[in-house]
Amino acid sequence: MASVGSVLFRMDKGSDLPNIYGKADIYGGKIDRGFTEVKVVSIDSPTKFKLAITDVNKASTETVLDRYEAYIVPNRPAVKLSTVVNVGAGDQAPPVQTVSIDYEKVKMFAVAGYLLKFNSFDGINLTYTVEKQ
Repeated sequence: MASVGSVLFRMDKGSDLPNIYGKADIYGGKIDRGFTEVKVVSIDSPTKFKLAITDVNKASTETVLDRYEAYIVPNRPAVKLSTVVNVGAGDQAPPVQTVSIDYEKVKMFAVAGYLLKFNSFDGINLTYTVEKQ
């Protein structure tokens, strides 16, 4: 159940940390690739509400050699690695898409490979379920 300000869905994106052969790190290392989030931002009428969708994608060139270099080559200072995230100009917040939903017409919404099914809406509270597509 959700109302204004509630996060309906958040999916953190990630991938395996690649080793020197391009395969997954045997220690289970992961790389942060961003997230997708859906929030209820407003209720416009007894049957309509707005969702805000934020989708952030990150790119990284990090490998096991970058992450574990201090362990592989003793007495050598670790390399500082940075990840660039392109989400806008300067210190702006990530881009957000707003979608208006009329509960009488729309009962589901697809995002990031998942389906948000709207079970009921009483003008204040939204009851929903999340299913993988």
